[in-house]
Amino acid sequence: MIGIYCIKNKVNDKCYIGSSNDLAYRESMHFHKLKINNHINQHLQNSYNKYGKENFEFTIIELIGENEFTKEYLLQREQYYLDPLQPKYSIL
Repeated sequence: MIGIYCIKNKVNDKCYIGSSNDLAYRESMHFHKLKINNHINQHLQNSYNKYGKENFEFTIIELIGENEFTKEYLLQREQYYLDPLQPKYSIL
């Protein structure tokens, strides 16, 4: 599945917004990297270390149809959510 997703801290409602052309793989990779303390986003990693996996959820915000998919369109849709939400963990 292609789309936009959110990784949300259920304790403080801070979130990370991202996009992928393979949402299941992206979810798996995020949580794998967090588990081994090797995530590229240090804000998200620190929060994960503090609150634990059970306090994070991966949610699909928007699905993109394969007939609509281009990398540019996917990034445009991701930006659509980043601008108003200004997710705390999406800042590197």
